[in-house]
Amino acid sequence: MNSTILNLEKITSFKKFLEERASHIESNIIPLNRESKTFENSDAILVQQKRELKNIQVALEKIKDQTYGICEMCEEEIAVERLEVKPFAKYCMDCRLIYEKNS
Repeated sequence: MNSTILNLEKITSFKKFLEERASHIESNIIPLNRESKTFENSDAILVQQKRELKNIQVALEKIKDQTYGICEMCEEEIAVERLEVKPFAKYCMDCRLIYEKNS
């Protein structure tokens, strides 16, 4: 696969997206907390939103620490194409498959 290089411009773009997504999730969490007593699926949605927010916060820390885009398993670069689909990805595609198979 021919991957695009993860450069400063791409990282800045991912950072902006992650910050906007985190803000959006944070604005949704408060109403979901209130609605969880009313709607049957709200608890599951709330758990998923909190998990995504945590993953985004980890990704933003990695950007700050200059470790963003590095697979947590094999320590190789994560393909930019994967990050474009899931900007808070922790694993490259190969390691993701291994992780999911063992989970």
